[in-house]
Amino acid sequence: MSRPQLEAPARARDRALGHASYWGFALCLLLTVITLLGALAVHGHGAWLAWAKIGSGIVLIVEGIVLSRDVRGARRLLLWRLQERRNDQSTTERLSRALLRRAVAPALGAIGTAWVGLGLLFAALGAATLV
Repeated sequence: MSRPQLEAPARARDRALGHASYWGFALCLLLTVITLLGALAVHGHGAWLAWAKIGSGIVLIVEGIVLSRDVRGARRLLLWRLQERRNDQSTTERLSRALLRRAVAPALGAIGTAWVGLGLLFAALGAATLV
C-alpha cells in the first residue's frame, strides 16, 4: 500500500502559509515546552519578563486560532509541509499508520484550541505583572 501524498499547493500564497504555519507550529511547540517547564514563570519583577510572557501568549493565541479555525486550510498545509520534510522515507505505509494520519488534522484543531487558552493565560499573567 503506497502512502497517499498530499498535493503541493499551487499558489505561492498557500505555500507561504504552509511554511509560516510550519514554523509557527515549531515555535509554539517550543513555547509550550518552556511554559510547562516553568522557565518563563519565574517570579521576576523585570518589565522584560512581563513583555516576554505577553509576546509568547500572543504567538500562542495567533497560531492556536490559525490551527483551531483552519484558516485557509492551514492544517492541510501544515501536514503537507511536515510530509515534505519527511519525503526521504519509504513510500510504503502500514494500515495503522494511515489511520493515525487521518486523526492528525482534528488533533491539530484541539492543539490549536489548547494553545489559545494557554496563550490567554500567559498574556494575562504578563499583563498582571505590568500593572
